[in-house]
Amino acid sequence: MGDSPSSRDRRRGRRVPVHSTVAELFLPDHREGLRIVRDMSLYGLYLFGETEARLYDRCYLKIEGPKRKSMIELALKIVRVDPRGVGLEFLDVPFDTCELLRTLILYKAKDPVEAVHLFDDECEEPTEETDPSP
Repeated sequence: MGDSPSSRDRRRGRRVPVHSTVAELFLPDHREGLRIVRDMSLYGLYLFGETEARLYDRCYLKIEGPKRKSMIELALKIVRVDPRGVGLEFLDVPFDTCELLRTLILYKAKDPVEAVHLFDDECEEPTEETDPSP
């Protein structure tokens, strides 16, 4: 298997290879433990390691944030399972968490300069809802 051009085309956002990043994965019925993160985008990530996860399961993940002892907690959906690991898509990421993810990815990216260009404008700032009444 592996990343063929067709599998990369299906992904939203560009993945950035990261180093020294570990996440703790929680499936619906149990904690799977720590996994090494291979790559990340603002839409999802890929974790190395065998898993009991099933395609489309929803799960929960904790990943060390950009500051020491800070944790980013995310809800995810499993979108890919293969012999090497599992691909996950983030669900409902608030703006503040998106900014933390962008910072983490830039900090951990193997090529931070390339990552800056890939993520330009991928976090949309929340818009204020205005009251239409006079």
